[in-house]
Amino acid sequence: MARSTLLALLRNQDPRAFLQISRDWQGLLRLHFLHAAMETGLLQALGRPRRRGELLEDLQVARPELLDGLLELGVSLGELAVKDGWYRTRGTRSRALRKERNDALAAMVEANVTYYSDTYRGFGRRLRGGELDGGIDAIGPLVARVSKISEPYLEHFLQKAVRKKTPLRVLDVGCGSGLHLKTVLDENPEARGVGLEVDPKVVLQARENLERCGVADRLLVVQGDARDLPEEVGGSFDLILLLSVVYYFEVHERVSVLSSLRGRMSPGGSLVVVTSCRGPGVDSFSANLNLATSSMEGLAPLPTPGEMEAQLREAGYESVTRTRLIPRTTYFGFLAS
Repeated sequence: MARSTLLALLRNQDPRAFLQISRDWQGLLRLHFLHAAMETGLLQALGRPRRRGELLEDLQVARPELLDGLLELGVSLGELAVKDGWYRTRGTRSRALRKERNDALAAMVEANVTYYSDTYRGFGRRLRGGELDGGIDAIGPLVARVSKISEPYLEHFLQKAVRKKTPLRVLDVGCGSGLHLKTVLDENPEARGVGLEVDPKVVLQARENLERCGVADRLLVVQGDARDLPEEVGGSFDLILLLSVVYYFEVHERVSVLSSLRGRMSPGGSLVVVTSCRGPGVDSFSANLNLATSSMEGLAPLPTPGEMEAQLREAGYESVTRTRLIPRTTYFGFLAS
């Protein structure tokens, strides 16, 4: 771009804002490229260098111009490289997303391009009283995949809660992929438990995960809702987990649910609640999650840390302690008994 053209452009725009938004836009384009490259199978196909013709055949392309456009975008973003007609992955993100162990990162990309993006489309309509977004049932498996990112931060907190407690019977409300239950069982080999999950697709995912990990004989995964516990969730529990699911309950019903769970605790038992919280503008990830949960039918706003503590005490828990699980965030763990 000629210097005179650039100067004319900047005279008609706020130069600083123009540069900042241009960088933001490139980041948004990158997320969309990565999502499209995963969805079409392009990233997996580029596990080794490939020519355009091979990609057309392997990806069953009916519209070559769309593949050409996607390849051009990938090269322009530095995610792909091309030399002498051979395409390969170049960017760190593209290479990482091909690996199964980075599935949570792939889910993060998918979530931001799909249902987080939907949060902001039509926001003004919802703000003025329009219908909230639906489709909460469809995103259950995706949410379960994204939640794996928090696993390292939860492990130490859960390990402290279960250490030296034997025997231990645990109930995981909203068990998701089942990996938190596995953490408990790894720490306490004598533990047995029940996972409760409302989404039938996620129930199947949890059962498959636990079977693959070799702990399915110690756990029962049940489809159901904590508002009306199914008969399979029988007896009392030494530990009850409520991990990243508080916002699936409306604010007015949370105390009732917490009180009901307290009624299923064994003497000396405890409840672990982990949730992102609303805060004073310090955690953009939690703030984004709060907007999403507030915008979708079947979900509700995040609590503040103080609100969560007050609801636990109102539900009858006499001892409540709070731990910040990730520094400089509003991601907290609460231990109540």
